[in-house]
Amino acid sequence: RADWFESVFNLEQVNEVLTGLRKILGEIPLLFTFRTSREGGEKAIEPEAYIELNRKAAESGYVDLVDAELFTGDDKVQ
Repeated sequence: RADWFESVFNLEQVNEVLTGLRKILGEIPLLFTFRTSREGGEKAIEPEAYIELNRKAAESGYVDLVDAELFTGDDKVQ
């Protein structure tokens, strides 16, 4: 869960971690998720930042699935 990562709001550092995880995990599927404080997670995040974080993780090519919460809004999740 990305919300436990201290530097989660630094997208460059998130990408570095994802790169390392992919090397370690090889072909094991990697699910990227950020649970917001509203959902019981570790950090609060604005909807726009949440969308950008998930988008960057998906575009990185290092994750297989992104767990996007519906509270963000159907149009934004799509």
